[in-house]
Amino acid sequence: MQENNKPIALLCYDFFYPGFKAGGPIQSLTNLINVLQETFDCKVLTSAHDLYSDQVYEGVRVNEWNTVTVPGTARAIEVWYAENGKPALSDWKKIITQCKPEFIYLNGMYSYRFVLLPLLTKKLYKSCRLQVYVLSPRGMLQRGSMEGKFAKKKIYFSLIRLLGLMKGIRWHATNEEEEKDIRLNIHANATYIQIAANVPKKPVESLEKMEKNVGRLSIVYLSLIAEKKNLYFLLELIKKVGDRVSLDIYGPLKDPAYWQKCKALADTMPNVQYKGEVLPQNVQSTISKYHLLALPTKGENFGHALYESLSVGRPIVTSYFTPWNNLEEKGAGWNVDINSIDAASAVLNEIIAMGQEQFDQYCTNALQLAKEYYKPATYKQQYQKVFSK
Repeated sequence: MQENNKPIALLCYDFFYPGFKAGGPIQSLTNLINVLQETFDCKVLTSAHDLYSDQVYEGVRVNEWNTVTVPGTARAIEVWYAENGKPALSDWKKIITQCKPEFIYLNGMYSYRFVLLPLLTKKLYKSCRLQVYVLSPRGMLQRGSMEGKFAKKKIYFSLIRLLGLMKGIRWHATNEEEEKDIRLNIHANATYIQIAANVPKKPVESLEKMEKNVGRLSIVYLSLIAEKKNLYFLLELIKKVGDRVSLDIYGPLKDPAYWQKCKALADTMPNVQYKGEVLPQNVQSTISKYHLLALPTKGENFGHALYESLSVGRPIVTSYFTPWNNLEEKGAGWNVDINSIDAASAVLNEIIAMGQEQFDQYCTNALQLAKEYYKPATYKQQYQKVFSK
C-alpha cells in the first residue's frame, strides 16, 4: 500500500536486509532509504537470500511484499524478496505495472536480474517507460574494479550500448571521479549525471581513548574478503614488520579461492586471526577495540569500513584508490603505495613507533574528519536532485 500518497521509489539490488554479506552496497541502500523516507514511499526489490547462500531468510514470504523494519531506518518499508531464478522479465513488468513507482533505482552494473532485466523491461514494454530509471555504478567502473576481467567487461558495455539499454538513463555518481568513470566507460557525452555522496552513519559524539604503547600496534581488517580488497598484501606487509603487530580479520568470504591463498599465509603468522563476520550494527563498536583499520583496497567509491573507522576516532591505513586521500596531511591516517611492500612497511614502522600523545592526536583528527563529512542536510539536497522529475 502506498504510504500517505507519497510518490514511490523502488530500489533494486541483489541483496538487502537481513542479508549483510554483500557489504557496503546494502549499507548504502539502508542509509539512502533514511534520506528518502521523508519524501518517498520507499520499496525494495531484492533476492530472498544472502550472498553465496540459497537459504531463504527466516520469516520471509517469497515473491510478494513483506513489511520490514530495517535497523537504522525511520519507519517500516515494503520489501519484495524474490526466490532463486526470479524476478524474471515477466515479473519485472508485473511489479512495475502494479507498484507504479516514479523512480526505479538500480544498484551496481553487472547484475543480470537486478540491472539488465529491468532495463530490458523498460526497452520492451511501453507501460514500463513512464518511470525515471536511475543507475548507480557503486564503484564498479573504477580502474581497480575494471582490471579484473577487463576484456569481458568492455564487451559487456559495448553490448548494452548496442542494445540501447542506456538510452534515457539517469546516472547517480557518488563523486566527481565516478562521473569521469561513467563518461570513460559508458558514454562520453552522457548528459544526465547527478553527483550525490554516499550517506554515512552518524559519528560518535565523543572519542573513546585507547592505550598505545611504543612498539606495539593492533590492526583490524573489516571488509569483504575478495581480491579487490587486497588482504593478501596486508598479510605480506604485517609479515614483513613482524610480531610487533597483531591483525584480526573480519568479513564474509566472498572469494573462497582468494581466502585460501590468504589463509595459507595467515596460518604461518601467530599474530593473525580470522574472527568471522560482523553485523552492520556492530561494525563501529568492533573497530573501536583496535588502534586502526587497514584496508589496502584496489578501489572504493566510498569505503564504508574506512568511514566507520574514522567515525569512532580510529585512524585508517589504505591505498590511494578511495575518496579518503591526503590522510597524513590531515593527521587522520595514512595512504600507502600498494605496489611497494617496502614503502608501505616504512609507514607501518612509523605507526608502530608512535607513542600515546601522537596516537591520541590521530584519533582526534580521524573523528573530526568523519564529523566534517557527516552533513545530513547536504545529502538531502543532493538526493533531491537525483530523485527529481
